[in-house]
Amino acid sequence: MPQPSWQTFPTGSPNTLIVVDVVNPMVIWAAGGGFNDAVNDGTVVRTEDGGHTWEIVTPPDGTPHVFRDVEAFNPNHAVVLASETGMDSCGQLKPSRISATPNGGNNWQTVFDANQGDYYDSLAFFDHRHGLAVSDPPIPNGDKFPILATDDGGDNWSLVQPTGMPDAEVGEFGRATGTCLVAVGPRDAWFGTAFNKDLAPNARPECSAPKTVDKAGRSLRHRYRVNLLASSRCHSGIP
Repeated sequence: MPQPSWQTFPTGSPNTLIVVDVVNPMVIWAAGGGFNDAVNDGTVVRTEDGGHTWEIVTPPDGTPHVFRDVEAFNPNHAVVLASETGMDSCGQLKPSRISATPNGGNNWQTVFDANQGDYYDSLAFFDHRHGLAVSDPPIPNGDKFPILATDDGGDNWSLVQPTGMPDAEVGEFGRATGTCLVAVGPRDAWFGTAFNKDLAPNARPECSAPKTVDKAGRSLRHRYRVNLLASSRCHSGIP
């Protein structure tokens, strides 16, 4: 049986890439920026030959952006999430942005600008048209997690009503890694959370709190999973 092997494929960008989306063995998109507090290194790249050659296709205004997710459907159509879009004149973080390209990064369109205070962590698509995005609660000491939905491949996004969603716990937030929100099957999605120990000193950092949401962002059911250690915040197993 052949042994696994690894190859290094330079992308042509010196910047740190955080997220990767593999469309097929030949078409791959990746994005990143802002790692270890780096500035002005927002980057989006893609390859159509399995990683042998790469093209830098960062949106024209994307250099100050902190890209934390990319969802690609083919060599041309991709959607990227910037959790941060730089600093304003007062030194405050500019809000999150979702951008889309229909032509391989030759042109980009801003398809959603978040409200000040919202910090979007991740995207997930059920198919080529239906997707969701999740944000940290705008109030760190308890609020609901904003959920966006799209039904046209990411060209338009709308905030869904959080019917049935429990309030976030104090200090609860999502990880902006492009992986904290996952679409499962044709309708369900999961997003996992963590805790800020400064805001929630009694929370166990080993515990996460996955939540479920359907394709339209409705009928959320708060569920818990034990990662390493049990605590009063977590319950073993998922019913």
